Amino acid sequence: MSSREPSVILKVLLKAGSVFVCAIPLRYRRWWPLQKDEDLRGPAMISGLIEFLLGANPLAPSYFLLAEGAVRFLAAVSSRQVLPTLILQVFAWIGEAREKKQMAAQLGPLVPDRIERGQGKLWDLRVLSCREKPHWSPFMTIRFEDTFYQMFEQEISDGPRKFAYLLRKQPETRLVVVVFEYDPRDVMAPDVPPRRWKP
Repeated sequence: MSSREPSVILKVLLKAGSVFVCAIPLRYRRWWPLQKDEDLRGPAMISGLIEFLLGANPLAPSYFLLAEGAVRFLAAVSSRQVLPTLILQVFAWIGEAREKKQMAAQLGPLVPDRIERGQGKLWDLRVLSCREKPHWSPFMTIRFEDTFYQMFEQEISDGPRKFAYLLRKQPETRLVVVVFEYDPRDVMAPDVPPRRWKP
């Protein structure tokens, strides 16, 4: 027996198991060794096809399984998406909403961001916020008070505004692709999506 055979067998077993695992929402299958959509595309196609065929069973037809299986199969084929079953995804959404609520309670009440000016420092603005800004990154631009800034560092601070962002003025030679309008009161409406600047 060659040394490669166990790894080949393991890969086959992982692919076979993935047919069932890919029907589970991502948050519940992080323990599974195969995570990338390209690794799960084949198993997701088979999983959707099996669900479709179960729904098409003439003895006990189920239009829900038929439709969901078709959607999951086509998503894997056309857009390379690994879609879980809707029922399990609903449970995942409920769990995520509950976790979000608990995290918000731990972070405290919403308060407007505090802006510190960085005269003579490496940064021009220090934004202290009570909530994280996941859409802020060094690759996008922030427009505040008619000036363009680039975020270059994120820190954890003390007090009610735990998230600190260091910004510097946008270099003139830097290519601008995505620009977000910023107002210190934006954090008070967490469900409102970030506003893109339109010149």
